[in-house]
Amino acid sequence: TPTRVPVPSGGVHAAAGPTLDQILTTLMPLAQLESIVAQTLTDMALGEPVPVSDTEVLAKFVPQIGIVHFMIMPDRSAWLDLLLETDHASALKLYQTFTGMEGDDVPVADLTDVIGETLNMIQGALKATFKAGGEELLVPMVPQSIPPEKVPGRVSHSTIHSRHLYQFDGVQLRFTLYAYFSPVQRIPLRELTVASVLAEPLRPVDNDELVLINKGTLLNDRAMKKVANLAEFAPRNQLHSVIAPSPLVGLLSMK
Repeated sequence: TPTRVPVPSGGVHAAAGPTLDQILTTLMPLAQLESIVAQTLTDMALGEPVPVSDTEVLAKFVPQIGIVHFMIMPDRSAWLDLLLETDHASALKLYQTFTGMEGDDVPVADLTDVIGETLNMIQGALKATFKAGGEELLVPMVPQSIPPEKVPGRVSHSTIHSRHLYQFDGVQLRFTLYAYFSPVQRIPLRELTVASVLAEPLRPVDNDELVLINKGTLLNDRAMKKVANLAEFAPRNQLHSVIAPSPLVGLLSMK
């Protein structure tokens, strides 16, 4: 009988021995992480970002646009949420900077795309640094828009590994890295659920060369149809390696 390990609710301090916070800091010291984020923004010609320390400014920041990206480190049992938040005025200024277009009549979808591309660049820089250190990384999906007002109700403050509000040229961007223990689990194929991530490719029982769903895929409704079809003809005790999702995945559409 496989052991199903639930995702701990205690975030970076949820396991015995070295905490996930300590593990991540060993792999990438916080100063290096924060420098990578700031340098990425600088390289995008967004100015010189300055981390905000003024408590009054921090308290007044109210995000209106939120984009989340995910990275999984299966060998570390770590699931990382990368969240980039901003307000409409900042997103508009970034849009105008990127496109060279003026005017305020910009669809929210276009503003969201700009923040998504910014987060994608940050994620790419962090991913490259982790991989250069020999870490395996899975990226289960592209950046996704989420309602920032719903984030506090989904995640515990204890899961925050790093958070900074950056200001530059009238723009405010808040970057948060959430970290969760989420170990690889071996569970019956018939018990796979939406939003789980495959820790190994999904193949037919009688064909090891054919890959139906790639390793690192987050199972959405469409992928679950393939799983159901395979499970119908697979042995009842066939197991598969998966990784349970973070709480923020619950804010996304799985269609």
